[in-house]
Amino acid sequence: MTPAAPKYDLSGGRRLVHFGENRTRLLVETIDPVNRIEIEFTKVYEATDRGRPKQLGRELTKYLGKAFSPDGRLVVGHDKETACVWDAATGERVAGPFAHPPGVRSVALSPDGKRLAVGGQNAVVRVWHVDTGRPAVSPKQREFFHPARFVCFNHTGTRLAADVFNGFRVWDVATGEPVTPEIRHEGMLNSLRFNIDDTLLVSAVQEGTAQVWDAATGKAVGPRLKHAGPVREAVFSPDGKRVATASLDGTVRLWTAATGEPVTAPLKMPGGRHPTGVAFDPAGKRLAILCGDAPGTIWDIESEMPRAALRVLYYHGIEHVYFSPDGRYVALLGPQEAVVCDAATGQEVHHVSDSGPQ
Repeated sequence: MTPAAPKYDLSGGRRLVHFGENRTRLLVETIDPVNRIEIEFTKVYEATDRGRPKQLGRELTKYLGKAFSPDGRLVVGHDKETACVWDAATGERVAGPFAHPPGVRSVALSPDGKRLAVGGQNAVVRVWHVDTGRPAVSPKQREFFHPARFVCFNHTGTRLAADVFNGFRVWDVATGEPVTPEIRHEGMLNSLRFNIDDTLLVSAVQEGTAQVWDAATGKAVGPRLKHAGPVREAVFSPDGKRVATASLDGTVRLWTAATGEPVTAPLKMPGGRHPTGVAFDPAGKRLAILCGDAPGTIWDIESEMPRAALRVLYYHGIEHVYFSPDGRYVALLGPQEAVVCDAATGQEVHHVSDSGPQ
């Protein structure tokens, strides 16, 4: 049976936060104090509406936590050479380690939590059954010197997309056969997303463009969505009809997904800040915009005006932004830090750093 697509999940598989009923789970990593580029461990925290965040279970030692399962029960992550799946509440390993010579670059868990896809340093993606630890059918892909930096399942778990040299490709999960040819979007890929009904993909590259693609044929849908600087992220609206792009040219732009026509004038960031991330609220009426040099802002799409600044007490390089499914909260996550803010006021609600709750 094919699992039903969720009503609102446009995370691209990078679920660093899980909003559950009356609780929020967050992934926070700690950098090794001696070798500053190595992960010492990742911790799972849980926050409720009434209490401070608390750590769940044991640390995931030497592993980078990459995503929660859609139900928040599992955590998937990797080190340089292997990938694993853990119970989020206890930190006990559920599956793995799954080795992927010559090294692991990305991981993704299928929406039903039954398959783990691991992208390697050699562009090869391997898939495993989580319950048995045995290999599943993997995408048929030639090996070459290019890391698979992005791997993502579609919302029904029937398709898998991963980057290849100067672009990406879509495969059938059941057979491993390519669904599309290699889709060329020249430049370093910065983001890759399916829309909510899995008919389209949007990619963004460092060279200053985003592009919407037909997920069944790999053909471009509309023109390139152009910026004057690198496009760090491109995301679909919940209904799949619009695309928002965040660029280091100092703007976020809204486009019609089917035609590439601009929906609004470019949204220029206050103080000349540079957008690095963007997320729609579940109603498609607001944007949470993340800037690399400041926490970010909530914008109203209809008026094209900022409504609330995200008031974060400490800020150490937040990289990802997410709305809660009810639109009440915004989560900001990055290396060594996770923050939850009230989406209406911008006030900080919860704050966890690598040293614990703040």
